[in-house]
Amino acid sequence: MNIGALDTRISVVTVTGYSINAYGERAADGLNLFSVWAQIERKPGAAMIIGNQEVTVATIIFNVRYSDQTVDIKPDDTIKIGSKSYNIISTHLVGRKDMIKITARHIES
Repeated sequence: MNIGALDTRISVVTVTGYSINAYGERAADGLNLFSVWAQIERKPGAAMIIGNQEVTVATIIFNVRYSDQTVDIKPDDTIKIGSKSYNIISTHLVGRKDMIKITARHIES
């Protein structure tokens, strides 16, 4: 893995519970587990209809270094970069504890 390509700081957040926001919608409450440097691979977005609204679903692959923290990332967690949240779909260990590929999605309306 080219360490110089790890140029984006991401936060891994786990859901701790749910609350109701100002609009009466159910919103997840999260706890920031840790932050790491990642390399981002963007895949072409796809248009989908969700709730009678056309949205773009972007698939992103985050490559992070293997560590005791990153090995515990699971699909229930979320990745945050600034104000954007990415729902984790899967994680994949590459090589012999070299790096972890995290596949995630972001829905843009």
